Amino acid sequence: MLKILLPLPKYLNIFLWSLALYALIVFSLWGTGEEKFKDLHLGLDTGNAILSLLLAVFLLGERHTMQPNLRSYLVIGFGFSAGTELLHALIGIEWSGWFVWIENYAGVLRPATWPSSTYLLPLAMVWIYWLEGRNATLFPSLFAMGVALLMLVLLVLSFRLPRYVDTGVLGIQRPTQLPLLLLWAGIIPAYWRQRHAHRIFEGMALMGVLLFLSDVCMLYSTSPHEKFAMMAHAGKLVAYVMLHVIQMRIAAEDGQARDEAERALHKEKERLSLALLEINKLALYDTLTNLANRRLLNDRLGQILASRKRACRYAALIFIDLDNFKPLNDAHGHAAGDVLLVAAARRISGCLRDTDTVARFGGDEFVVVLGDLDTDKVTSIRQAGMIAEKIRLSLAEPYQFTIKHEGSGDTVIVHHCTSSIGVAVFNNHQLDPDDVLKWADAAMYQAKEAGRNLIRVCGSERLTVPNV
Repeated sequence: MLKILLPLPKYLNIFLWSLALYALIVFSLWGTGEEKFKDLHLGLDTGNAILSLLLAVFLLGERHTMQPNLRSYLVIGFGFSAGTELLHALIGIEWSGWFVWIENYAGVLRPATWPSSTYLLPLAMVWIYWLEGRNATLFPSLFAMGVALLMLVLLVLSFRLPRYVDTGVLGIQRPTQLPLLLLWAGIIPAYWRQRHAHRIFEGMALMGVLLFLSDVCMLYSTSPHEKFAMMAHAGKLVAYVMLHVIQMRIAAEDGQARDEAERALHKEKERLSLALLEINKLALYDTLTNLANRRLLNDRLGQILASRKRACRYAALIFIDLDNFKPLNDAHGHAAGDVLLVAAARRISGCLRDTDTVARFGGDEFVVVLGDLDTDKVTSIRQAGMIAEKIRLSLAEPYQFTIKHEGSGDTVIVHHCTSSIGVAVFNNHQLDPDDVLKWADAAMYQAKEAGRNLIRVCGSERLTVPNV
């Protein structure tokens, strides 16, 4: 028994406030004597019908955490319960005109609709529990047909129940209320055990407790409009209100959980995006100079070669090797060499157009890819040579930078570093990127062998070594 009760209800505070409200209603009605509450009875019946319908509508809009079949079953159960409650309330209205016949039969119809309005919801809950416990699925339309058939059966059976008053208690109470109490006594723990499946089961179990207490009051009712009947109907109203509050709390908690999950997912996406950017940067860019690396260079060169199939203009590749770089490393260490490489990369980038690509090929070697030049080869060679010359002059300017040493002060270095440059001009889309790189590299070595701080140009057909 203790295992069934623990842990405490998640919505215990809502239940206790509802129980206190119901206790206050019972206390206020306790001393009313034999007063008749026909208008109050009608209002409570109407309120119960409206609340039951609202519960169905609210459940219909629940789209996130509840299984679709369970949601449909509960909507149908509360929907039919609202219908029987409303029918029971409408019969109690004083009709006139064309509907006077309802008034004539109200004495028979109103008691006949009471068992279905009382039994339909718990019986539907039993069926839902049976389906959920066996992981069985049933088309909502079939479930609705079953509940409708159950409603008709209850209506027919109600005509065979006694109507007389026996020893101060309505004759209809004995054959209906005692089985109903036993039914709720089984539903409450069953739904409480199922609360791990969805929090609505806990709300349904707590609702069952209040409905059980209200049916206990109904057991002592001596007429349809006296205090014990009002206690019972008020208890049902409080139970429906409590479940509605719990439903709203569940929806709010689910909404908050979804918002938190979406925020966490969003954060995980700015984080993953940054990680992807970082990975992309490491994969495609040189970590020292932030220039394109060999991989990105080959990709860009491949794109330019492919575009030569559609374009008549020439393109060019400039291969740059820094002269006198090794002595700087030997004299001042790799830190000084890194500073010079960053400065050289900045100078090369400053000589290019926005559409050009510059990459660190490795060590002290840089490669520049020039896009659309001219349709004439000689003019294109001249254009590429002019850019190469601009780069050569920029790199030939002296470098001055400071190397920081821990505990021994700073060292100011002035270094002169020229460059040897090879240029390859091409417009054949069938070329391989490695071929273009080899031509430019061969031209660069010819510039280095000719004395350094020079530019040499080769064509795509044969190697040429004109001075620029």
